[in-house]
Amino acid sequence: MSGFALTSLVTGIVVLVFGVLLLSLRGRALSFVRQRFASVYREDGVPETEIAGRFPKMAAVVIVGSGFVAFGAALVLVGLFSAR
Repeated sequence: MSGFALTSLVTGIVVLVFGVLLLSLRGRALSFVRQRFASVYREDGVPETEIAGRFPKMAAVVIVGSGFVAFGAALVLVGLFSAR
């Protein structure tokens, strides 16, 4: 097995696991991101009425998590096919 294949496999598995965790814990991830956004907006002096409208939505977390899963799966496939 070449170094490229091994690196692709390991990186793909790590990215895939991160994406699955992000998708399965998306409620907690979104809550964490919203708290961080709120603290930054308060420091910048944004009125409370505008803060809620600027928060990231759940769809954004799902899209990012799905991207990690797809990229991780692609890396695993590249690693498997280059190992042949």
